[in-house]
Amino acid sequence: MVEDHLPQVLVLRPPNSFTIFETQFSKKFHFLKAWESQLPTTDFLATHAASVKAILCNANTPITADILHHLPSLKLIVTTSVGGDHINLPECRRRSISVANAGQVFTGGRTSDRRSPENISR
Repeated sequence: MVEDHLPQVLVLRPPNSFTIFETQFSKKFHFLKAWESQLPTTDFLATHAASVKAILCNANTPITADILHHLPSLKLIVTTSVGGDHINLPECRRRSISVANAGQVFTGGRTSDRRSPENISR
C-alpha cells in the first residue's frame, strides 16, 4: 500500500485546516487519526509510538509531557495556531523536538501577544 511508505503524522484531534486540506495532505503523509480510534489515547499512542515522527495539532489539543513521553521517536510538532501555549515547550527543548506554528498568518502582520515563531522552535 502506498501510504505505508509515507511519513506517519499523528493527529489527536483534527484542526479545522486539516478537514479542508486532508485530501491534499494525504498525498504526502499517512495520518494516524487518534480521534477515530476506539482505543484509549494512551493505548493508541503505545501502538504507534515507534513510528510517529510528527504531530499536527491546534490550540485546542494540548501536547503535554505525558503525550510526549509516549512518543520516543517524535521529532516535530506542527500547530496550526499562532501560539504555542498548548505545547509543553520545555519538554520539547529537552528532547530536541522542533516546533512550528502558523506565525503571523492569522494576525494580519500585527504582533501577537502569544509566543512568536522565534520563541517556539527548539
